[in-house]
Amino acid sequence: MSKFLFPALVALFLVGCGGGSSDAPPPPPPAHAYAVEFFGDSTLVTDYDGQQADAPDYAASATKLPISNRAVKGSVVIQTVGGVPILDLVRASDSSAVAANFAINDAAKISQDDYRAGLQDFVTTAKASGHIAILVESSPYVDNPTADAARQQYEAIKAQVAAAMGATYCRLPAHAWTLAEKPDGLHPNDAGAKWIGEQQLAPCMRGLKA
Repeated sequence: MSKFLFPALVALFLVGCGGGSSDAPPPPPPAHAYAVEFFGDSTLVTDYDGQQADAPDYAASATKLPISNRAVKGSVVIQTVGGVPILDLVRASDSSAVAANFAINDAAKISQDDYRAGLQDFVTTAKASGHIAILVESSPYVDNPTADAARQQYEAIKAQVAAAMGATYCRLPAHAWTLAEKPDGLHPNDAGAKWIGEQQLAPCMRGLKA
């Protein structure tokens, strides 16, 4: 073989195999800081019975996706968070999706018409801001059938809004809730939050990106 041909073949082999260079382009940065930003009430807040993490935390661990949790005790869908209207926070959210988990306090504090309008505004604002809108089904009372009947009425409105407006309705899978998971009858402890995060929220997050 010619002494000029052999180096040329080696060079051709290296180019064809990608040899001789490790300068692969870096992966693109994420488009957003979070995959999901959660808004909701105290059932998503870490605070009960020695709880180590809240439900969104467990969902983030299960999906390996970053989340932000803006849930606030006692809040309703038309309220503010830290003095800022929820809709303004939705507009400014650095996330792919925004999720609303409201119903329990709403059933006690605001009318069904105001609740429906609040959910519609949430979905409309989310979509107009480029976010995926997720409406999360709330978890039930364990030992208060009267309060839970009211919650279910508001949940029916939430499901209707999601269907009518093309939002994701993140359903709560069937589960036999007990005081072992909700010691005060409503707020999940660590075991309850883990179940909600892994069994309800995580499946609704799969396929999202930050």
